[in-house]
Amino acid sequence: MACALGACEKEPLPDATFVSSSMIKGFDPITAGDVVAGGAQANVYDCLYEYHYLKRPYELKPMLADGMPEVSEDGLTYTIRLKKGVLFQDSPCFPGGKGREVTAHDFVWCFKRLMGVPSSTGKWLYEGRFVGLDDWARRCQEQIRKLYDRVNEYYPFQHPALDAIVAEEIPGLRALDDYTLEFTLTEPYPQFVLTLAMIYSCVYPKEALDYWGMDFQTHPVGSGPYIVDEYWPFDLRVRMRRNPTYRDDRYPSEGTAEDRANGLLADAGRKLPILDRVDIRIIENSSPRWLQFLQGQLDRVETEKDIWDEAMTAVGALRTDIAAAGVRVDISKKPDIAYTGFNMEDPIIGAPAGERGKKIRQAICLAYDQQGWIKVMRNGFWAIPADGPVPPDLAGRVEVPNPYQPRDLDRARRLLAEAGYPGGRGLPELVYEMSGSTAVSRNGAEILKSSCADIGIRLKLNSQTWSQFLAKVRKKNAQIYGMAWVADYPDAENFLQLFYGPNGSPGPNNSNYRNPAYDRLYERMKVMQPSPVRDEIIAEMIAIVNEDCPWSYTDYRVQYTYVQEWLRNFKYQAMTYWPLKYYDVDREAKARRVGRGAGEAD
Repeated sequence: MACALGACEKEPLPDATFVSSSMIKGFDPITAGDVVAGGAQANVYDCLYEYHYLKRPYELKPMLADGMPEVSEDGLTYTIRLKKGVLFQDSPCFPGGKGREVTAHDFVWCFKRLMGVPSSTGKWLYEGRFVGLDDWARRCQEQIRKLYDRVNEYYPFQHPALDAIVAEEIPGLRALDDYTLEFTLTEPYPQFVLTLAMIYSCVYPKEALDYWGMDFQTHPVGSGPYIVDEYWPFDLRVRMRRNPTYRDDRYPSEGTAEDRANGLLADAGRKLPILDRVDIRIIENSSPRWLQFLQGQLDRVETEKDIWDEAMTAVGALRTDIAAAGVRVDISKKPDIAYTGFNMEDPIIGAPAGERGKKIRQAICLAYDQQGWIKVMRNGFWAIPADGPVPPDLAGRVEVPNPYQPRDLDRARRLLAEAGYPGGRGLPELVYEMSGSTAVSRNGAEILKSSCADIGIRLKLNSQTWSQFLAKVRKKNAQIYGMAWVADYPDAENFLQLFYGPNGSPGPNNSNYRNPAYDRLYERMKVMQPSPVRDEIIAEMIAIVNEDCPWSYTDYRVQYTYVQEWLRNFKYQAMTYWPLKYYDVDREAKARRVGRGAGEAD
């Protein structure tokens, strides 16, 4: 009888369902190295700061901080006070299952774990930044490696053998009391406060790691608006529900006249989050994503090649039949760059090959058919050719001529001959690592393969899963690969650090590029406030990178997002992939399309 009764009760439907084109690799913030993972985690964890949802240009505002930082006159010491009464989500990791208050000590512990665990992909963010932190992190990592579990590939940061070093006070990273943090920097870092809005700097309790161990990846505990109810990677779905103990957080009351006209201020002052239940589905292929969107099963979907062909006309307008169904398209600039990366440690095309390797890279850059890529992969509309490492309209963007653009096959062939490989003869087959196995991924890779073939270079395409791809890049085992970088914070420095030598893999410098002249300029630039002198340094840095060609620039994307008529409060937010707490759903409009209201049980 119990089984029969249980079978009659189905889980409630989500209020909204969103989609990811790649696997969400987990909920451990120290490995939040991509947009998808960081976007999902941002709904579970809180940081000290966040970006105002509606304001453009992006404006920082307090999240768990009780105001903006107090900064010393020399720009080295930041004092930040926390809001009181913020609770971690209820979890069995706490006595009685009730979440405790977030304190400054939790932030210190999380920063230490970010920097002290060897497998952390976020160490690059604060290396060399805090007084005493690098030395402590080095000693901590040495101790952790002695405890490394080679079977589980797990670094036990919470192992009792580490208690003494974890408890050490770091001069540049202190909790003055339960509600006051003090950061002391080794040098001025104008972007520091911006990093405090990145998911790497979020807060979570030590108790969760002690309780869940390796399973913390699938059982996260934060203080954010949503609790992960269910996440098992092989189910290709994440289920989230409203955090009932979430702090008093309100929908913004400030916006533009356009925001008001678009209904984006209708919920001004409303307590967040608005939706009770949210699902994120993982659907790698674009065709089923678009089909489910048309059926009303997904609330928003981003365009890509195949979806554009189904949704848009030849002149770049939404098809009338789709618009008649209530779907709207949001068009926004995306602060990102897509690129082809060359592993600078590779013996054939990298630094070990010296001038020969450089000329091969320069030849590929000149041979690359950017316009063909944009026509085929971006449908000729939703991207513009990239001419440098910093996207347009970003603070610190400087126009610098690129000597290896536009496409010039004759010059590319001459460079290849100068490298000792006329017509490609004698050059071994190169390998391009694909980040997926879909037809779309292969189409994009084929454009690079064809471009290389035009000058005699043979290119092998190797497909794999996203996780396998990331592991290969981070272990420096990828010779050539395609990737994109979306701004962590809205400043050119966030892109220029992708070429800083000490940031090599598994840090964000995936190409493992190292140029002493560039590094010296970067170290000067990173401590400077915006100024004409800073712009001159940035221009010199870009010129160096353009000449060395660790990347072949692909494009800067324009974000086209298709949104269902019932999804309210949607505004593209480049700093957070899924800002779910702001969204609302018109349940009546959704019921008319889908057949019943969101959240209604079977």
